[in-house]
Amino acid sequence: MIISPQQFGFIRDWHIEDCIVLDFDCVNVLQKKCYGGNLTMKIDIRKAFDTLDWSFLCRVLQAFGFLLFAFGFIEWVAEGYFYCSRGVLQGDPLSLLLFGIAEDFLSRLLTRM
Repeated sequence: MIISPQQFGFIRDWHIEDCIVLDFDCVNVLQKKCYGGNLTMKIDIRKAFDTLDWSFLCRVLQAFGFLLFAFGFIEWVAEGYFYCSRGVLQGDPLSLLLFGIAEDFLSRLLTRM
């Protein structure tokens, strides 16, 4: 499954305000003492967009079941018109999708903790 149940961005009839309210409610629930040790994290991903490692991205795509020909197309985009050796550049037609997939992988790892 590519879209996880924890994803709330870009879902029909959902707005960013809904996500903010949901986060606020989750923090309020975590403040109750009955749950024991709780942890909340805020991760700054602004610079991660430019430093995403291509080998990591290929492994993530493989874990999601993308076929080998997809890697060739992505490498062509990375080395062709939108050259980059690391990161996903703005202006690349696949950059938002690739970054979203890598970010979802991080979210799934954090969910397992």
